[in-house]
Amino acid sequence: MTHMFRFRHLFPLLLTFLVVTESKAKTNFNDVGQQIVFVLQNGHYEKLAFDDAMSERILEDYIDFLDPQHIYFTQPQIDSIREKYVTELDNLLVKADSLESAVDIYNTFYEQVKARVHFTTQLLAKEKFTFDTDESIIINREDEPWPADEEAAKILWTRHAKAEVLADTLRRESIKQRAVELDKDAESFLDDEGSYEKVKKRYDRILKTYTDFDDEDIANFFFSTVAAAYDPHSDYYSKRETDEFRSNIGNTLVGIGALLSAEDDGSTLIKGIVPNGPADKQGELQLNDRIIGVDSKSNGDMVDILFMPLNKVVSLIRGEKNSTVTLKVEPADGAPGDSKLIKIDRELVEQKESMVQA
Repeated sequence: MTHMFRFRHLFPLLLTFLVVTESKAKTNFNDVGQQIVFVLQNGHYEKLAFDDAMSERILEDYIDFLDPQHIYFTQPQIDSIREKYVTELDNLLVKADSLESAVDIYNTFYEQVKARVHFTTQLLAKEKFTFDTDESIIINREDEPWPADEEAAKILWTRHAKAEVLADTLRRESIKQRAVELDKDAESFLDDEGSYEKVKKRYDRILKTYTDFDDEDIANFFFSTVAAAYDPHSDYYSKRETDEFRSNIGNTLVGIGALLSAEDDGSTLIKGIVPNGPADKQGELQLNDRIIGVDSKSNGDMVDILFMPLNKVVSLIRGEKNSTVTLKVEPADGAPGDSKLIKIDRELVEQKESMVQA
């Protein structure tokens, strides 16, 4: 398995370090963390020490990476995490024992995500908001403190939910007004679900996204903050990101030749089809079709990809050259709920529109 660092400096020099394990066994991310320390301390011009100050910097960056808008944690939870780890992360990295701490902090965060989403979706299911009071919310909370306690968090999330419902309600009213001006049927321009249901689905999608993260994702989050804490111009790439980076550099990839987009209903939308690519040659997949399942090996093991992060959907669809992937698709021109299976042979796809020319 290959992991990659990029050290970017103010002069035109790119230093790339690969952390490689040739075993097919599950990656030991504790060892990866230890190798990160070795690479940074021996390959970076800064030569910074992994000490308590670095540990604090890593912890603060990791917390802010997970909760950049300061809406999931409460201040007492932040204080508890700091007390436990503020001077320990450097030692754990050096001793090849850091993943457990990264996962522990992530799991605390994930429990907060579940609690916040549950509270908000329950609120949306039973509450009919009124908008006749003088209330306000701060949209960008990066510099705001975390809620002081659970009650303050509930007030914050209630206001966010109300703001989202109000915004979608105003959007729908604007569409209706425009339809009247054009002498058109407004219903033909509106989706079937109301504002409450639409906002609720957004929160369901948030929870689904965080639920699908695995150890590689969590390691990627944590090691990326380790690299950035050492130097804001340094990156850590997971294997998935390394593969994507190499694909982009080479302007070729093995796949089906389709441009994908994540939709609010959890499906993956076909936004484009590469001319003469595998999907184009096969002919069944069409623009605006929605993918709801992927059988990566075409062996009957269909994976439900609703609300799955787009990068993971892409990973399932891509594969070895001349292998076959089966997609479960809701056709754009089909009746609601209709679906069909489409088998496509993967081929090398050239990304001509991404190539740099001079």
